[in-house]
Amino acid sequence: MNRRRRSLVVIALILGGIAISLVAGYSYSQNVAWAGDEVHVVYLQGQMATATVPGGLGVVSSETISGHIRDSADSGAAAIVLRVNSPGGTPAAAQEVVDAVEYARSKEVPVVASMGDIGASAAYYAASETDRIVANPDTMTGSIGVIWLFENSSAKFRKEGTNYTIVKSGEFKDMGYPQVGLTEEEEEYAQGVVDAAHSRFVEQVAEGRNLPRDEVESVSDGRVYTGRDALELGLVDEMGTLDAAIEAAEELSGVEDAEVRYVNRPSLVKLLLGEGGGVGFAEVLGYLEPYGKLLSVAG
Repeated sequence: MNRRRRSLVVIALILGGIAISLVAGYSYSQNVAWAGDEVHVVYLQGQMATATVPGGLGVVSSETISGHIRDSADSGAAAIVLRVNSPGGTPAAAQEVVDAVEYARSKEVPVVASMGDIGASAAYYAASETDRIVANPDTMTGSIGVIWLFENSSAKFRKEGTNYTIVKSGEFKDMGYPQVGLTEEEEEYAQGVVDAAHSRFVEQVAEGRNLPRDEVESVSDGRVYTGRDALELGLVDEMGTLDAAIEAAEELSGVEDAEVRYVNRPSLVKLLLGEGGGVGFAEVLGYLEPYGKLLSVAG
């Protein structure tokens, strides 16, 4: 075997060993049995969608996060900390996380939200169901509102000399296509959808935060608040870091000096392997395209 071939074999063995170690380490981190009382930290990072998405691509799957919350509740965790760094996403994704938090609480497992840089709009929607919300003074949060974005490219198509003939079965079937703008009737209908989704958002915050609905409505014009301002408005409970949220979770669970398990902490391995496979950021937004983008996201 010549020197060049020998070098290639050695490199291949080294790379293979690294790959095996990464996979083994990843598998171990997902399946390791922890002794004693535990606080589980579940990370919610990126724009929220219901699609199954590999971690680390700027989009977080509500299916994945909900699964982690339910699994932690079923495993006998003393408490769960939902670590939030997200500008929001779709209302449906937030509702799925809310449902998972409700499940954990039904199992008598308290859930504390810990907000980092940003926990706004749909991310705040999801956090509002937790037992306690901890934020940093300059966390960007709130942004209680819903937006439905439509792209109207009809002028561009006309300038290019491109004409479209749309054959449809109903008046609203082509609503949201970029080739045509919204009619007055379509815009009125879209506003009704947004208003209904916004009303559900306000209702969730009022119930989850135990606040009068009119108080929530008064701060639900879509604006973003700092953590300090949100505390004064009753949208969060206390100022503090992730460590403070873990302490709050211990307090609520009645457990002292609990083991802390970081269930899905972002890592190079998870970026490479993902958490269940799926599609990328462009594809996640793409499947919403035909009907515009109905989002609850910080602007």
